[in-house]
Amino acid sequence: MRRLLSACNTPLIVLLIGIATYVLMSAFYHGAILVYGPDSEDILAPLFFDISRSIHHYGLLAGMYNPGQVAGLSLWGTPYFHPLYPFYFNWLGSDASLFDTMDRLGIIDLLHLSIYGSGCYLLCREIGVKQWLSIAAGLCAPWLPAAHSMLNWPQILASFAWIPWVIACQLRLYKNPSLHIRILAILGVAVTFSLLVYAQPAQNMVLAVVGSGIIWIYTAAYSIRNGQQDERQSLLHTTCSLAIAGAIAALLCGEYLLNVVVYLSKAIRWLGDRGVVIGSQRMPVSALREYALHWSDITALINYNQDHTVIIGNLYIGAPIVLCAALVYAANRRNSKLAAPFVSAAIALLFCFSIFVPVLRLIPIANKVRELNWWSCYVVTIIFPLGAYGLQWLLDPQNANTSVPASKRKRVLLCCATLGIALVIAFMSNAGKPIIEVSMLCVSLGALTVCLAWPFPTQRFHQPIAAMIIIVSTLIPILSYPRYSSAASQMTREDHIQVRQESKQIAAIIPDGDKFRFEVSVKFRNYKDFTVILSNLDLRGVRGNTSPEEYDKFRLLFFPSPMVADLYGVKYQIIPRQDSHAGDIVIDKAVSVHTNEHVLPRLFYVQGGVKIVASPADALLGVGDDSTWHFYIAPIDLPPRLDFSPYTIGNSFVTIPNVSANSPVEIKASLVSEGAGLLVLNEDPAGRWEATVDGIVATPIRINGFQTAFPVTNAGRHEFDIKRPTHLF
Repeated sequence: MRRLLSACNTPLIVLLIGIATYVLMSAFYHGAILVYGPDSEDILAPLFFDISRSIHHYGLLAGMYNPGQVAGLSLWGTPYFHPLYPFYFNWLGSDASLFDTMDRLGIIDLLHLSIYGSGCYLLCREIGVKQWLSIAAGLCAPWLPAAHSMLNWPQILASFAWIPWVIACQLRLYKNPSLHIRILAILGVAVTFSLLVYAQPAQNMVLAVVGSGIIWIYTAAYSIRNGQQDERQSLLHTTCSLAIAGAIAALLCGEYLLNVVVYLSKAIRWLGDRGVVIGSQRMPVSALREYALHWSDITALINYNQDHTVIIGNLYIGAPIVLCAALVYAANRRNSKLAAPFVSAAIALLFCFSIFVPVLRLIPIANKVRELNWWSCYVVTIIFPLGAYGLQWLLDPQNANTSVPASKRKRVLLCCATLGIALVIAFMSNAGKPIIEVSMLCVSLGALTVCLAWPFPTQRFHQPIAAMIIIVSTLIPILSYPRYSSAASQMTREDHIQVRQESKQIAAIIPDGDKFRFEVSVKFRNYKDFTVILSNLDLRGVRGNTSPEEYDKFRLLFFPSPMVADLYGVKYQIIPRQDSHAGDIVIDKAVSVHTNEHVLPRLFYVQGGVKIVASPADALLGVGDDSTWHFYIAPIDLPPRLDFSPYTIGNSFVTIPNVSANSPVEIKASLVSEGAGLLVLNEDPAGRWEATVDGIVATPIRINGFQTAFPVTNAGRHEFDIKRPTHLF
């Protein structure tokens, strides 16, 4: 009965820790903005806003494709995030303005800090920390600088929040639990890992996979070398359980991950001054070292630097916690369930440093993370619960599943005092250190020393009070966390306000933005922001502000030639006023709009002249200044059972169908054709467009790289209905 009540209490405590964290964080950041800066306000927020609007107007799956950016941005398999991840709340379709979206992103931050705290509580419990200390650690973990350094990237924080859950569920499997607990742990691994992937399948997925792999390798090596038969049998059961969890996760998120892998195999990643990486090219050593730490940064574990609070890679945990975690490993090296997580964190710590880049570059999966300081986030997640266990071990050795001689306890006390004196002297010798760093170090190490030496009046309060003092002492950095008012927002800057006003004027003078596209001149310093804001106003552009991006699409459309621009329907060019000509529409003293009538609309019909080439992108780029429209298809994109020869005969002849309905999700049209041809939709096939021709389902064909064609096999009058998915059922 007691075990049953304990099992029921765990979900309740998890929920209460999450609620308490959310309330405390909301109070701490009351009146401040959590999400700010170019990445969030100029890229993420507009994209979330468009997703929310699409879902509100057209249905849940409508948010999976954005026609406003990069000639059609499909989110079915991009590595940015999955729009339908439940805790992004895109499915509500509730955003009336971009400011609503920014508020929602702040809520997403707070929610996932709460989820992270609850996960750290579970991780503490699986490591062996007592209930009260686990609760304290769960409440404190979300306040560590590593977690707060991600506030500007809500999608990354959302993914990161599930790492302690993934590791905790795995550690439960290593304990060889009963059948029903094993089933729950298997489902826990699969579901939490899938949520991590859908939130953002990038660096945090790599951290979780590599960290889990190190734990398994260490445990397997120890069991094979030193374990008895029952331990090896337990390892076999755990391995099978993890394999089952992996299979379930593959069912839940495998298709999305596969699409992401295919996308990245064709994508370009910008590396700043280090150049670019295209497709499966290996990351250059110089790029990996750009964000790596150096040996002098090792003190970041115990040395809080206020300047790094908003930088990913803030390793700070606090001297007491680091010391206690190290002591846990030293005293429990023969306990693989404690040693394995510590080893995984230690290896992740090494991955943060520049000197290990050549080794890291050779390790599959691990070498996919360019910014090596991300590994510090995994380090903090694992070391903090281990440090909590170490506190328990130091302060109450008789109840920590370990027997510690009194002589060793005294030596630990002496080491703490010596370490504290040495570090204080080192810090004081550097006059540039802020007083908060020295004060924090003195308080935390002093508290540890007092708690080890001072006999509390009653044994009942000794452990919780002492441990709370130590853990809270590691959280002194929150006193110096920056809190920004709305005045710090990009959206309140004068140049952003001006761009939004100009964008509204441009949208007002474009009557056919649903049929044609626009292009913002790169002569504008903020041309990417301009493009994104115009897409928020239901206009369709050929550029965007996303990375990574498909390489061929970037080559074709980021700086399109006149012929490619005509082919992709770029009718409106937003140009600086000084470059305008007679007939251009003047918006204000800085902006004009040039109109090109010789372009193809969103839907057109092509008879003959289609060429089969190895790479349509290369063929279009090789045309040069030729103004004639060209149509190319790659052999791999040809339908297997379609005789394509009628579509290649002679020269191309283009006809414009009669469009009766045109929305972002559906186009209805009719046409009287003189022969077989291709109905071409000027949208990316990755949007999963489908069509019926005279009521019969037509096979979509990729043409010109990023347009969608549907074959029409005979002459006569035809009715077309083209749509993309909008509802689950």
